[in-house]
Amino acid sequence: MQEIIKKLEFLMDQLSEKEQKKLFIHKLINLANKLSEMGITDNNIISSYTHITSLLQNRSFKEVKKTSVKLFNSVKEKYGLVEKDYYRNTYLALGLTMGTGIGAAFSSSNSSSIALGITFGLAIGVAIGTAKDKEAIKQNKVY
Repeated sequence: MQEIIKKLEFLMDQLSEKEQKKLFIHKLINLANKLSEMGITDNNIISSYTHITSLLQNRSFKEVKKTSVKLFNSVKEKYGLVEKDYYRNTYLALGLTMGTGIGAAFSSSNSSSIALGITFGLAIGVAIGTAKDKEAIKQNKVY
């Protein structure tokens, strides 16, 4: 896994910061470090990383993104590893959606109910997501 990390870091130096962010290079490196730290040597993961590095060398950026997302989902599914603030971001969106719905349900009596619903939904979503992120950190499941 260390070879892959070195190769990714080398390839990262050849990309602009915008390209690095767009292609999830830092996330890929963080995940590889976490997998190495945990001693995980899954052949499917290693082959995905090898495929990503070859795609980066060929500058096939669209395929890099697709393969990276598949890798992230696979690792989340198989090992429960998530990126930093994953749950906060997920629950923020859920809270926003639910808060808007609840606010709209009460908006017939007061038009400011939508704004209150959104506010409370966001607050509750962020609180739940942050708690789940802290739990994931305690369980060493964050990369």
